[in-house]
Amino acid sequence: MEYIVVPTTTEIFNMSSMRCQQERIRLKNEISFARGDETTGGPSNANRIAAIKAALEQIEDRLQNLTNREAA
Repeated sequence: MEYIVVPTTTEIFNMSSMRCQQERIRLKNEISFARGDETTGGPSNANRIAAIKAALEQIEDRLQNLTNREAA
């Protein structure tokens, strides 16, 4: 199993809008790769997928906050 870097809450809080968008794409791709491994008989990646989904949710919240600040 390869090591995937999932950003911490502090790292996400300090990300710019552009960085959030890049990380969102990267993490969505990682979920796709992990699910693909499972379907081809690889090990279960449920914990890894859960951690990535949690980070994605935080990134979405950060993007929403950045968007709200720009609109104000």
